[in-house]
Amino acid sequence: MTKQDICRIVAGVSVILIGAAICVGGVQLWGGAPASWPDVIAGDATVKSTAKGMMAMSVILIIAGGAVISNVWWGQLAAVIAVAIFVVTGFWANQVLFGNVRPMHAGPNVAVGALILWLLWIGYSKRGA
Repeated sequence: MTKQDICRIVAGVSVILIGAAICVGGVQLWGGAPASWPDVIAGDATVKSTAKGMMAMSVILIIAGGAVISNVWWGQLAAVIAVAIFVVTGFWANQVLFGNVRPMHAGPNVAVGALILWLLWIGYSKRGA
């Protein structure tokens, strides 16, 4: 197994883990955010629609991560797009749900997203480069 293969697989697993974490968060929100996160300021309809969006995003991330691990031709593009959407919508979700961007949540999203993009870049670089 090459360095590229290892980086690609680690990136794919990371994308899947983010998808799983977002799914858990979406389920928590769907089940009643005030009980799970007392600092949520959004109304019930906004919380429910955000939870639906999170669960949909989790499916996209899990599929993209699986495609990266399987090394299908569209896996890298799917993962790059999914990770970019995850990072950007994380800012929006924090603002809508909590009333501010919450740098303690958004910062790690950006850092993890950047790490995954770097691993994908290495994982899909030309063999022997």
